[in-house]
Amino acid sequence: MAGSKVHSVSTKVDKRYRVSTDIRKVRKCKVIKVVVVVVVVVVVVVVVVVVVVVVVVVVVVVVVIVLVVKVVVLVLVLVLVNKVIVIVVVVVVVIIIIIIII
Repeated sequence: MAGSKVHSVSTKVDKRYRVSTDIRKVRKCKVIKVVVVVVVVVVVVVVVVVVVVVVVVVVVVVVVIVLVVKVVVLVLVLVLVNKVIVIVVVVVVVIIIIIIII
């Protein structure tokens, strides 16, 4: 009888150990799934932010280029008209461009 009781106790301990290790495995799987989801969300957010920043920078560069071309054309036209007006316009435009860039 003593031998069978020891054996039954050992199987109970083994079953409890197995259950606890199974729970640990399930918890690890849940943690891994949560980490993967968080990483994917962070990567998507970073990509979206980078794309938005690139688009904004491109738009700003294009607008500045268009303004510079307009200024050059105005300066060329005004050079023929009056040199004093040209100097004033160039200074004003340079100040405006600096303000836009800042």
